[in-house]
Amino acid sequence: MLLLGDILRRNSKICPNKIAVICEENQLTFGQINNLVNQLANALLSIGVQRGDRVGLLITNSHHFVTIYFAVIKLGAILVPINFWYKGSEASFVVNKASVSTLIVGEEFLGLTETIKRDCKSVLHYIVIGQNPPGEMLNYNALITSAPSNEPLAKVEENDPQLILFTSGTTGVPKGAVITHRNYFLLSGIHSQYMGIGESDIYMNVYPMFHMGGAPLSMFPTFYVGATLVIISTPPTPKKMLEAIQRHKVTHFMAVPTLWRRLLEYPEFDKYDLSSLKVAMGASDSMPKDLLEEVLKRCPASSPQLYGLSEGGILTYLNPKESMKKIGSSGKPHCQAEIRLVDDNGQDVPLGAVGEIICRGEHTMSYYWDMPEETKTAIREGWLYTGDLGKFDEEGYIYIVGRKKDMIISGGQNIYPAEIEKKLLLNPKIEEVAVIGIPDREWGESVMALVVLKKNENMSEEELINYVKENMASYNKPRFVKFLDALPRTTATGKIQKAELRKQVALELSI
Repeated sequence: MLLLGDILRRNSKICPNKIAVICEENQLTFGQINNLVNQLANALLSIGVQRGDRVGLLITNSHHFVTIYFAVIKLGAILVPINFWYKGSEASFVVNKASVSTLIVGEEFLGLTETIKRDCKSVLHYIVIGQNPPGEMLNYNALITSAPSNEPLAKVEENDPQLILFTSGTTGVPKGAVITHRNYFLLSGIHSQYMGIGESDIYMNVYPMFHMGGAPLSMFPTFYVGATLVIISTPPTPKKMLEAIQRHKVTHFMAVPTLWRRLLEYPEFDKYDLSSLKVAMGASDSMPKDLLEEVLKRCPASSPQLYGLSEGGILTYLNPKESMKKIGSSGKPHCQAEIRLVDDNGQDVPLGAVGEIICRGEHTMSYYWDMPEETKTAIREGWLYTGDLGKFDEEGYIYIVGRKKDMIISGGQNIYPAEIEKKLLLNPKIEEVAVIGIPDREWGESVMALVVLKKNENMSEEELINYVKENMASYNKPRFVKFLDALPRTTATGKIQKAELRKQVALELSI
């Protein structure tokens, strides 16, 4: 059986004294981690946590995340990581939706926990990482030290759910993707293979551990091959990242374009020794040409790209040798994933045409937790409908052109904001841009560009509109332009929040 707990169990026998996890000054071997995991798992058993129970986790990035995740899944229970940037009502929504029965929290979240206690009746046990938890709450360290370190007696199957991964909710309420042991076991093998991670490598995680880029793409693939994981504590500042690379001789890491820009703009960047780096990946958004060129110029590493989503895992990889040849591409589907591009009727679109990305494979979620109608919409005849739009070139490389919900229809013409954004980002005056559609009585929708200029640059609305008109089909040119100091972004991955922009624009234009 393909059980995630076996990855750690195996390493604790094969290489018990090898460093498994580093987080700031904390270093733990595979043997130490496995003992802690077993102690926590047995402690959870003693308070009644059983197979299929949901265990919530609300902590910032730390080595504790590794221990807790493995302890929960060794029991056959289901981990529910909670976004640590959530406010009270958002956290309560996730806890209630998943019917969490045990909640493990960092002491810095005790204030938020009071809101959860008031709003959520399913939680039977609160476990606090820290000193002297209040009231009836349990002490995390005391629980661990009081329990034996033998492997917990629990029945677990490879198709059992092990994780409910809630989406960001940028286009609606968060949805909980249910992921099995088999899903992530196979994903770990694929990711380590395509990224070239071996047992002697050091992988640095800068993503929030509750995110797809966190545990699924850092912890499990790294442990799968017996390599070492470096966890950057929250927030992942450029200084922390660069110091970790230099100190621990990091070989692999992955970051979103926003974080890459912050890294490269850090004044001390070139003073650090980055010679250990082999692979410096881009993810979540395709890397703009200028950014990719700078990464390759200033980092002694290759830069493969990938595409994936919470519900489907990783679907494609772009070989680093093709990075500059296939600018903007997310590569080709890997050997465990199948992708089609379809129209609104579910029929395949012609080569070169834009269609919705649908996929199937070993990493696809089972369903959305407690959302049967949303599940039926998302999974049809075995295919996951991602809501992303893409197109294939003649060599089979896929290009993501945006979200289906973001597509603009103006005068019957389909307009893809991501293509306009990529073109605008080639303009040396522009730092950031988001393109949205706004209601238009005559055309149905019109194109609006919201733009952040680079420092000390000036640009008129007319200049920007003409730039698009000169470089793209005329129907792509914005009718409206607004210059901003910054664009709203998600805290986890730095993705632009277009739903928030639409709300702001609607209020300003009274539409």
